[in-house]
Amino acid sequence: MGRKARGFPARVAGTGKAGDKADGVLRIDFAELTEGLERITWYDFFEAFEQNKLAFLYQDQSNSRFVKLVSRD
Repeated sequence: MGRKARGFPARVAGTGKAGDKADGVLRIDFAELTEGLERITWYDFFEAFEQNKLAFLYQDQSNSRFVKLVSRD
């Protein structure tokens, strides 16, 4: 049985308003910490996720790390 990919909530550094962790371009980071990303809490991630009316697309395969955040509209 393969190891499951673990992702962490993040946003692209410099895309949010100063002091507002629930703003900016959201990502799921599967590395220790990918350059150009900053970790945020799951609470902040889902707050921005709902505010921006996003949907979560993923590939349903055992070791896939494919995820995409798209508009629900």
